Amino acid sequence: MYGVVLWSDRNRKSAVIWCEDHRNLAFIREDASSARLQPGDLVEFDLHEENDIRLALGPRLVAPEQYPSLADALKSTARRAMR
Repeated sequence: MYGVVLWSDRNRKSAVIWCEDHRNLAFIREDASSARLQPGDLVEFDLHEENDIRLALGPRLVAPEQYPSLADALKSTARRAMR
């Protein structure tokens, strides 16, 4: 599956990904390869669902900074929708 990194934490080696299927977000937990991922990066990964949580396994960087403003655009759209 493909997705875009919305948030990442290098120290925790974790990230949150918006998936191409527009369903629930996928999470990366304590994966050494996620330490280099940044918001806006386009990634490919294997999807695994566990207890209603989507996990992105083996994330691979496809294009760095492909969508650098996506997270901010989603926040802005959510704010407008809540008015």
